[in-house]
Amino acid sequence: SLASALPQCPSMQHLKVDWNDIGAAGVALLADALSQCSSLRRLDMSFNDIGDAGAASLAHVLPQWQWLEDLNVFRIYLSHAGVHLLVAECPQCPLLKKLNVSENNVGDAGATSLADVIPQCKSLQQLDMFSTGSTMLNSCVHCRCQCPYTSHLEELIDLRFGLRTVRRWRLATRWHATL
Repeated sequence: SLASALPQCPSMQHLKVDWNDIGAAGVALLADALSQCSSLRRLDMSFNDIGDAGAASLAHVLPQWQWLEDLNVFRIYLSHAGVHLLVAECPQCPLLKKLNVSENNVGDAGATSLADVIPQCKSLQQLDMFSTGSTMLNSCVHCRCQCPYTSHLEELIDLRFGLRTVRRWRLATRWHATL
């Protein structure tokens, strides 16, 4: 299986396992095997029904991926609890530039978790979170992003109501303009 082969590939940098019907048990096996892949830069788990249990398995190994730049967990059927588990570990990935939590049931509680963690993710440049079920997503993230510690966040992508809105925030400029 893939999980048994991964430890033989410690220099793997990209793994795309989207649309594979992995499930929570499968992602637990993959996460354990991926703990040996310390060079991992991109992980795409999208369109797999791994849920909060699978998110817990991924969250457990996230701190081991010091080179991780892109984490795509698009539509993996997370609730706010699963989102919280994952994003709480994101600051342990110092090179994380892109995080996609779109099409998960983030809700207002998950949006709050995201907004609390964003300032700690110093290299994060793009946060994709469309269709997440949060009514306060923009205001929650926007309020917490009005500080100098989030000047690194250049792009927030929010897709709602079938319309794409891209907001580019040059927060350092905004912050200094209000002083």
